[in-house]
Formats: sequence, structure tokens, C-alpha cells
Amino acid sequence: MAPMAFPIFKLAALAIRQISKPLANRIKQKAKESLFFRTYICMPPAQLYHKGEVIIKRRLLNIGKTNKPVPKLNEAAAIEQGAEMLGEIFVYTTGAIIFLLEYNRQNQKSAKVAEELEQRWQTVESKIKELELVNDQQAAEIRSLTRFAHASAPKLKLKYEAPVIDQEKKPENQEKNDKNAKKDSGSK
Repeated sequence: MAPMAFPIFKLAALAIRQISKPLANRIKQKAKESLFFRTYICMPPAQLYHKGEVIIKRRLLNIGKTNKPVPKLNEAAAIEQGAEMLGEIFVYTTGAIIFLLEYNRQNQKSAKVAEELEQRWQTVESKIKELELVNDQQAAEIRSLTRFAHASAPKLKLKYEAPVIDQEKKPENQEKNDKNAKKDSGSK
């Protein structure tokens, strides 16, 4: 993904949010003008909201249950409140959609990073296994060559000693080699 994609998405989300506010105002205006919106979309939720608000206020003020029914809002107030609710629902829905898109995008990005990391680990593990195999093959070849050298040394009348890997024995071998070299140089 390009490095500029993140800020561009953020700017686009901000622009959509800013555009949604004037759109919500336009929807409110159209809702007030349209008979269908006024009657079926704005007024019923506004009346329901008003009824719930009055019941909650009565309980909070300890008025308790009264047999009085909740008075309905007049038509103008119901239309105004319903249009306002419709506009707010539009703005919050737009914000929620943007939030969900951003959340989904971040999840996809983290899944991609996790997948790449898993792929790297698999590559490293396969390379380690390959190196272990090469190491085993080379160790087998060294053993084979060492056996061959031991078997060939008497035929060629060579004095062969296997190399000593231990650090403490190296100086002794060095001393033996030095003594043998002096003997060989003295006998010539």
C-alpha cells in the first residue's frame, strides 16, 4: 500500500463528514416540505421520543405513575423534532459507516502484516532446514573422506593423523609436528 493512502483516506473521511452536515440540513428541509416525510417519517418517531422523554422526566422527578396520558406534540413541533432526529441519524450513520470502514481497513492491514510475517518465518525455517541438510551432507562427506584417508594411508606409506579439533590438544600436535619437521630437516 502506498504511504500516502493513509492520509488521503483520513482526509476523504473528514470531507464526507463535513459534507454530511449540509446534506442533513437539506434532508431536514425536504422532510418539512414533503407530506409523506412529515406524516410517516418525521412525526411518529418524534411523538414516540416525546412520550419516552416525558415518562422518564416524571420518574426522575418522583411524580410517579399518573393516570394522565402523555400529551402529544403539536404538528409543527413534531415535524421540527422529527426532522432534527432524521438529520442527526444521517450524520451519525455517516460517521459510523466511516468508522467501520476505517476499522475494516486497519484489520485488513494488520492481517496483511501478520501474513507477511508468517511468510518470512516460514522462509527462514525452510532455509534453516536446508542448511541443516547441507550440514549433514557435508558431515557425511567428511566422515567418508576421513575413512578413505585412514584406509589409504598405509598403502601410500603416509603417516596420517586425524585433525584434532580440541583446543587443548592443538599445542601438543604443534609440538609433535615441530619435532617431526626438525628430524626430517636433520636427516636430509
